[in-house]
Amino acid sequence: MQGNKPYLLCTQRLNQSLIDEAAGKGIRVECLSFIETKPIIDPAVEKLILSLSDTSLTAIFTSVHAVDSVVSVLGGRKPVWKIFCTGPVTSLSVEAYFGKDSIAAEGPSASTLASAILSERKADRIVFFCGRQRRKELPEKLSHEGILVQEVPVYETASTPHKISGHFDGIIFFSPGAANSFFSANTLQNGTILFAIGKTTADTLSEYCDNEVILSLSPVKETLIEQAIEYLQKKTTRHRGS
Repeated sequence: MQGNKPYLLCTQRLNQSLIDEAAGKGIRVECLSFIETKPIIDPAVEKLILSLSDTSLTAIFTSVHAVDSVVSVLGGRKPVWKIFCTGPVTSLSVEAYFGKDSIAAEGPSASTLASAILSERKADRIVFFCGRQRRKELPEKLSHEGILVQEVPVYETASTPHKISGHFDGIIFFSPGAANSFFSANTLQNGTILFAIGKTTADTLSEYCDNEVILSLSPVKETLIEQAIEYLQKKTTRHRGS
């Protein structure tokens, strides 16, 4: 804590308006991006996506980055796909392009999404549009139950770690990749509170430390930031009153 002002680190860039809003509530915010995400521009991948667009298949999206990458290749084509996706941010992106009726089911995490797919068990082969670096739970869970998972990497995430100095009262994480990048260069003091956008991110943080991890009430970025600000405000009030 800098003087009496809580110090919050956000591991992704924020609009200045959010930083100003936090400052108005007595919270100092520093932003450092720990990952960089970009689509995979590869003729072979583009050819495969266009080929798949001509077939009826079951597809999985667990990231809005994957949706954006596939949509950019489709160029207006509307394939007839049955889609399982995480939600609600990714599902909203899927719905905007493919239509609401294309979504077979959505889940809050990749693991719960795999359970939803297995409960229906209407496909023996699934195409998973994913990142080049991705967690293993979903494809392993499906493969273990005899479902063939064709992984199609359509984006990649590069770590951009920074060595932080000083003490932060709270740190906000929006993805497992950002958590991995952060802890590749840093350790934490016990008093730092971590805020996670989703369960998968929270689980990743718990693999690295025993610090308290607070899960977002919503997958919307602004909601998590407001939640962190409110938490630190209350913590500061309690500290002053003790």
